[in-house]
Amino acid sequence: MNKRRAISFLVVFAVFVVYAQKNWTLEGVSDGKLVGSDDLKNRNVIIVVWSSWAPRCNTIKQDIIKLSSKWGKDVDIWVVNFQEDEDQVLQFLGKDLKNAKLFIDKTGKFSRFHNITELPAVIVYKDGTAVFKGTFVRDPEFFTKFFK
Repeated sequence: MNKRRAISFLVVFAVFVVYAQKNWTLEGVSDGKLVGSDDLKNRNVIIVVWSSWAPRCNTIKQDIIKLSSKWGKDVDIWVVNFQEDEDQVLQFLGKDLKNAKLFIDKTGKFSRFHNITELPAVIVYKDGTAVFKGTFVRDPEFFTKFFK
């Protein structure tokens, strides 16, 4: 009987772990609103992951403004900071990112789920499915192959 109970516990625990890994949340910088994996369903989103301490992110604000100017009316632009506090993020980026929404990956769960290994990174969701993940491409025309 103890063996059966132990096996049942392990199965329930494994299901919980798999479910927990698939679900992540990000907190909006300006409004504190939480978004999660379910919010990507059936949506087109370009997600840029960055951090102020990463040398290749020193022009990220200008890059996001260009990206938002080109795609912000047709595609959601999420700018996700990797584990910095809100004051650092706002000091580095300011508040005006055109049509982009700013979030913080406080726990790193979002970045781990998407296997982010270098910054800046980009993830492209088309109709709720991740179709590209890699190093952020600074040319907004790059995204034409996904959305036009």
